[in-house]
Amino acid sequence: MGEENKLKTCPKCRESISEKAKKCPYCRSDLRNFFEKHPIIVAILVLFAIGYLFPSNNESNNENIKQDSSDIIKNVSNGDNTNKIDNDQYLRTRYAHTNINIRKGPSTDTKVITTIGKGTEVQIGATEDGWAPVYLNGTKEGYIYAKLLKMYPPPKIEVTSFSWYKDPSF
Repeated sequence: MGEENKLKTCPKCRESISEKAKKCPYCRSDLRNFFEKHPIIVAILVLFAIGYLFPSNNESNNENIKQDSSDIIKNVSNGDNTNKIDNDQYLRTRYAHTNINIRKGPSTDTKVITTIGKGTEVQIGATEDGWAPVYLNGTKEGYIYAKLLKMYPPPKIEVTSFSWYKDPSF
């Protein structure tokens, strides 16, 4: 008596259909909600939510140290072109691929002390706001914009033009 077949209206074709129907028998419209239609996406979203709400307590994740490719390199035992100077600051070897100005302070507003040429090897300290102290022959010379330096020396041979054809006039 209480188990009557309840009806609902299809939102697309407006026909009366069973309340338990997942597809309309008249227009074949999918009547499932988002969670029923996309269980994999829902599972991925749930995993991301769990990871966000409950981050791991791993030691390496708790280090609130700002690190990017221009920060101080702490590990000198792996032979990655770093040297240690007296005040526990690590230096990295870098190379100029163009002429670069060395300045008195970490800004383009400060005076240019000297200019290093292409191929010059320099040692730089910790980078701050893109600027790093630069050392030539073990003594601090000034500041250099670190993004202009490369980790490898410039090529010894430079190709100025190239043609796929034997006849260069082609």
